[in-house]
Amino acid sequence: MTKGLQAGNFYRDLVMVTFFLLLPISIIAAVILASLGVPQTFEDHVAFENPYKGSFIMRLGPIASFEAIKLLGTNGGGFFGANSAHPFENPNGLSNFIESVLMLLIHRSI
Repeated sequence: MTKGLQAGNFYRDLVMVTFFLLLPISIIAAVILASLGVPQTFEDHVAFENPYKGSFIMRLGPIASFEAIKLLGTNGGGFFGANSAHPFENPNGLSNFIESVLMLLIHRSI
């Protein structure tokens, strides 16, 4: 019997990676993004009055959480469908840097 790398149980490994790697990184990234100005709320929309064009409705939701999971898993799309080009998904330069690091964090080049 050889010592060294052994094959493990796929489902055990999947659960371990999900709960002990991906979930904590996503929670920390969501808190950081929310503190940088990315909306994180359970409200679905907010209505505003514009003195020039009348009223309009702004979509809201748990955007910081979705962004952290999207960027960590490189799923694409985004909450507003603009791939982090929307100002609510990427409000400033520091959030842009954090989102770039999340995209590169679990990147495997072949």
